[in-house]
Amino acid sequence: MTKPIYRADIYSRNSSGTLVIHRYADQGYVTPAAESPSKTEIEGRLIQPGLIRRDMYSRGRTYGDIAIGNISVELANADGELDFLLDYAFDGKPYYIWEIDPDDFEKSAYVQINGACEQPVMNEDVVTFAVRDQAHLMDKALFDKRFLGTNSLPNGVEGTADDLKGKIKPGVLGSVLNISPPCVNTSLLIYRVDGQDGLRTGWSVTVYDKRVALTQGADYTDLNDMQTNAPSAGQYRVLPGAVTGGGCFRLGSTPTGQITADVTNPVSYGATGCEISSLLRYLAAKTAIGSFSFGYENDPECGIYCADDITVLGAMNQIAPSVNAFMSLVLGTNFFSSQLCDPADLPYSPTVDPLELNTTHVLQNSLTRIAASDPQRGIPVWRVNVNYAKNYTVMTETDLAGAAQDEIAFSRQEYRTATAEDSSILLQWADAPELTINTLLINESDAQAEADRLLALHSVRRDMFVLSISAQVLRDLPDISSSPKYLNLHDRVLLTYPRFGLDAGKLFLVIGMQNNYADDTIELTLWG
Repeated sequence: MTKPIYRADIYSRNSSGTLVIHRYADQGYVTPAAESPSKTEIEGRLIQPGLIRRDMYSRGRTYGDIAIGNISVELANADGELDFLLDYAFDGKPYYIWEIDPDDFEKSAYVQINGACEQPVMNEDVVTFAVRDQAHLMDKALFDKRFLGTNSLPNGVEGTADDLKGKIKPGVLGSVLNISPPCVNTSLLIYRVDGQDGLRTGWSVTVYDKRVALTQGADYTDLNDMQTNAPSAGQYRVLPGAVTGGGCFRLGSTPTGQITADVTNPVSYGATGCEISSLLRYLAAKTAIGSFSFGYENDPECGIYCADDITVLGAMNQIAPSVNAFMSLVLGTNFFSSQLCDPADLPYSPTVDPLELNTTHVLQNSLTRIAASDPQRGIPVWRVNVNYAKNYTVMTETDLAGAAQDEIAFSRQEYRTATAEDSSILLQWADAPELTINTLLINESDAQAEADRLLALHSVRRDMFVLSISAQVLRDLPDISSSPKYLNLHDRVLLTYPRFGLDAGKLFLVIGMQNNYADDTIELTLWG
């Protein structure tokens, strides 16, 4: 197919709340009868159908937070005919880029990307829309259940107006250590570890007083049972499930110090429900994301405790770094998650395997070797520290009087650390840095495996290149499906070039890309 026509569909609502779609293309055309809307003239006002930036992490980085893609859209308005758009509400409404084959208007148009608009900015010549890609769907509140503060002591598990009213009820996903659950009933000594979903199948709760384990009694059957029947002294009993009061435990005697708990609360995915992929899938299901798939070298268990306001994206950004994971928009609202890996050894099947590029494809003067934006600036590291087993309640020795020495050692620090190192790196790179990652991994063996994996990735010299190609390079690929050809963040490029040691060709991973639909080019950030 030759260069396509690009059309933007921009959704809004008018003053009556009616949905209105504004359609503009980069060249005018009339829609075919088979298309919806049929036989409709589309104005050619689209200056920039989409300048779209997407990265695995932040631009030029090889680890960190999940990135939300940004899109800029521009419409020609020197004649003022689009000034009326100021009367419409665009905020959060959908935006789509369509690709139309100019050689066959009867052929279905394909959506290239979609997102959510913000209100337009206007000058005398141009209307500009800032658009966020569909990853922004994750930037929403994770939990919405709050304590009502309606206890009528000695009964109730909602706290009172003086202590818990209006605060987020805590939630546990996976396995967490030494959390401090709120006391939701001070008369009956009832504490709540999860007030969102309750305790799900496969749960476990171990309660400590000054980090001395208490004895667990028989589970309660319902809220009335819990409020009526106290445990024996030195014991605690749990009310599991999603029933009223589920996710609570009651003590049998007044505590002598800080009450904490180790909790496992699996989600309904994966083998154990505590794997990285399971937790990310659970979080994705809290949004309007269409599908979530993944491919990891390792998929260890972890967990997160949320007792304050937090977004889905905020929770993901605590979980994903545990295995250096990223999330990539595939098409529409479908997401794929994986890890930064050696391009020669991927744990998943790329979209293109690989895209072969050489001097005939790379646009003139566009190839540049850049330094990574990581704090290490791409210099090989000689030691990797992976912090794991997060302790949610750091305690002092005074807090721990009477506890065993191993419990004291654990409770006084926020993390334990697994380390992998190679001192031979210092022979060439005398100032080689260390890489330290905070994770929510639970087990030492998993943390050590991740430390070893990261050392193998980052203890050798890696190259990061930026280059630009024409989008026609992808359109010229052999047909692999009925969908348009596209390149994704997790795909590979085999780059052959007569400079920078690339003569024989080298495999790279696409870690960043910028589509410029106005000039039909794609800028790639490659790492390998």
